[in-house]
Amino acid sequence: MTENRLIDNHTPSRNILTETDKTMFTDNSTLIAHDLLIQADACLTQTGIVGKLAQWRSDDRRTSVARTATISDRAVLVALLLLARERSPLTMVSLADLFQYRLATESEELLGLNRHIPSSDTRLERQRWHRFASSAFRRVVDLMDPFPETPRNALTYTEISEVRAAHDPEREKVMKARLNDFTAAFLRMTFLQQPDRVRDENPCADLVIGQAFIPASARRGISMHTLTDRVAEEAAGIVRPETAKRVDIFAGWYPRGDSAANCAANPAEVQHKGGQHGHVDMAWGWMANVAVRVDSASPRAPRFPKLVVGATLSMPNVGVPEEAVALMRAALDTGLTAGIVHADKQYFASSTIDRLHIPTTELGFTPSTDYRIDRLGVSERHHSGAEFIEGGAYCPRMPEALKRASADFLAKHIDTETYRARLTERLQFQLRRRSTPDANGRFRMMCPPTAHQHADDVYPPAQICTQGSVAFNKEDGLRQHQAFPYKSARWEEFHQHASLTLEATVAAAFHPRCGGAVDGARRIRGFAAVQVMMTMLLTVHNLRTISEFLRDE
Repeated sequence: MTENRLIDNHTPSRNILTETDKTMFTDNSTLIAHDLLIQADACLTQTGIVGKLAQWRSDDRRTSVARTATISDRAVLVALLLLARERSPLTMVSLADLFQYRLATESEELLGLNRHIPSSDTRLERQRWHRFASSAFRRVVDLMDPFPETPRNALTYTEISEVRAAHDPEREKVMKARLNDFTAAFLRMTFLQQPDRVRDENPCADLVIGQAFIPASARRGISMHTLTDRVAEEAAGIVRPETAKRVDIFAGWYPRGDSAANCAANPAEVQHKGGQHGHVDMAWGWMANVAVRVDSASPRAPRFPKLVVGATLSMPNVGVPEEAVALMRAALDTGLTAGIVHADKQYFASSTIDRLHIPTTELGFTPSTDYRIDRLGVSERHHSGAEFIEGGAYCPRMPEALKRASADFLAKHIDTETYRARLTERLQFQLRRRSTPDANGRFRMMCPPTAHQHADDVYPPAQICTQGSVAFNKEDGLRQHQAFPYKSARWEEFHQHASLTLEATVAAAFHPRCGGAVDGARRIRGFAAVQVMMTMLLTVHNLRTISEFLRDE
């Protein structure tokens, strides 16, 4: 264990990773222990993010404020980590109170806090510290904000339309990359807090990828379907100026509860709906995309902490495959090697292969997923006659009952015992590889001898049946390919392990009582601000997870 690693199993009470107080602070006069601040500062130092912020400020040719500002970049990030650790609300009020009331003199000196002569007016002094904290936070966020046009005041529909039209998509790409670098730096730091023996237990990065909805603080949203009409009405004087509303312009609609399943079939339509559209219950906000480490080899007794190793923020139902690929890349940046990646039907079952399956394969990951009902059975045919069925390539003369086994099982036409028997029977018809992939990913496959012995005579022999072997491209059957035989015992075990891990991680990291970002009462506004807060929550969640894992060993 290295000296700067922030886990001390002998003195856990003095560790930022340990939850020493399970209640939220309600007294703004409670001082932050100086040793906790030192440890939070050490965490921040290991991320290297303060240097990156300075570099980005220089690249943007912004005026350096580090020497003159009351609160520096370093101070505001340390304070956010401390607030997240103690489960306090991640708001500007909490941040301002921490700086004004809750730091000992030695802590103020460590953070370089530039205190001014206090005013005798208590209300005026609180307002001043709130202004200092807000300005410091905005200086950090502005360096990596893809959507800086987020308004502070209520806007008319005409003004909303003008803001959206003026948005710079090229700048958005640069800033979103910075924002993701910010999050990745904190998550990498937490990964390195594990003792070497834990990190080296398994060098493979098995992941579960998923999303969690984060509502905007201003619950009202914008219907893209009616925005043009609203602007025209305002121009004609039909809609009065007082109908202006305060809204996070760059967010999106997300179906809540049962509505999520109802809209899954046509996600592109979601962004055109209003908050209530027919029977669809919609909410306005963003999606937190997370990749959590899981253990495919030992799902019942994981050998390492289930850490979040990748996280981004995005609009609902926008760029889902690209965000997944970004999470996989972030996981590999920890130094782990690619393994199995589990995701629900929103990902591999619904994306085109060029957006998700090919990048996933190029990164070295193998999917593990469920299939859409309409893609069970024969989903694709090779020119040689071979049929791709639920992740495998099969002889086309396989009996029809075996081909549709999964569809029949889900439709309750056959019981579990019969289904398992048919899956086992399928194996004698599965094609075998005759060669390893060449430089272009091409390989050869052949029908097994057992396929000819049990073939259905209804189907005439195809090329794959009569020729010694047939060439396949790397894209052939890629949409259906996955790590374990579909619905096998091992598939079921890993599927359950990954799904429960994701669900537990989201619940623990984003719950409102943990200072979570999903609490709509919090007044943090804007895409970048929300991701910064999300980063703090995931960082502290990872550190707690490591501490609990070591404690339970």
